Amino acid sequence: MRWDKEAKHSRIYPWGDERDTSRCNTWERGPHDTTTVGIYPDGVSPSGLLDAAGNVQEWTLDLFKTHPYDSSDSGQNRSLSELRVLRGGSWNLNQSFARCAFRNYFHSDDRYDFIGFRVVVSSGSREG
Repeated sequence: MRWDKEAKHSRIYPWGDERDTSRCNTWERGPHDTTTVGIYPDGVSPSGLLDAAGNVQEWTLDLFKTHPYDSSDSGQNRSLSELRVLRGGSWNLNQSFARCAFRNYFHSDDRYDFIGFRVVVSSGSREG
């Protein structure tokens, strides 16, 4: 799954192009902490991705590089100490940082309560 492809679908925010603080957990209206996924159902992307804006910035496998970069380089064979891309804004930032195009970066061993990850499982890969 490409985070940016699933979240934006050519939109500024996962739900569309207009700011709406009722659709995500950002500083303006949120509880100023993380929330359970699904609390903001009106912020869903066209592909059904919940909470792609706000709540926590999400780790990606991508190495942080300035644009333009090769999106086929997932960085899977790179050192974990290199800078990695974060997407989606978070509860401790205002909504202008929850845009689909917003990219942040940290070292992969950094730990903060506004950074998390998304577990993605392909529907065709389930066993049993």
